[in-house]
Amino acid sequence: CSSGDKGVVNFTLSYIFPLIERQIYRRYTFTLSYIFPLIERQIYRRYTFTLSYIFPLIERQIYRRYTYFHKVIKTSQEHFEVNAHLFMYVKMCDKIYENRCGCIKLL
Repeated sequence: CSSGDKGVVNFTLSYIFPLIERQIYRRYTFTLSYIFPLIERQIYRRYTFTLSYIFPLIERQIYRRYTYFHKVIKTSQEHFEVNAHLFMYVKMCDKIYENRCGCIKLL
């Protein structure tokens, strides 16, 4: 190899390597610009799927708890009403009993 040949080789390499680097860079950036949206889309889909799956579950939970508490409140209200009726009935019986006892005492 003569010194002239070395200059040509060096020039060729110094010309070719940047081209190769540019190609690699372009392909790399293209690949990234292609891959990242796909990844983002995947993440978005999974995220929205997860949310669309989770929210109904949460809503169902809230609904169940609400209906449960509503039932508890309703039944306790019914119990209260029953107890109130019983209380009124007992009071009435007490009154009748007091009156009877009064009548008996008078007799």
